[in-house]
Amino acid sequence: AYEISQIIQNQVISFSFFLVRQKSRHLFREMRRFVSSSRQKYILHLEEQQKIENQKNSEESRKRKADKLNYLKSKKAFLQADITENSAKELSNKAESSKNISLFIKANALLRDIKEKNI
Repeated sequence: AYEISQIIQNQVISFSFFLVRQKSRHLFREMRRFVSSSRQKYILHLEEQQKIENQKNSEESRKRKADKLNYLKSKKAFLQADITENSAKELSNKAESSKNISLFIKANALLRDIKEKNI
């Protein structure tokens, strides 16, 4: 009877260990799945953040280029106005020295163009 109880006790203990191992395997698989899923979510999050950052950078770059283009256009307009004004002054000086009315007319036309563009 003592040996039978020892055998039963050993079987109960080994069955208990078997159950614990099975549960731990199941838990390990579940943990592995959870970690893998979390890692994938984190990678997706990082990719999304990188995409947002790239969009911000491209928008800022586009804005900087547009601002620079507008600056260059306004600079070009001012330079053209200065050149035209200098040309008008030269024509006026030539007209005075040569007493040529057509040069005065051209100079006045250039000055009118400058005033119209500034308005």
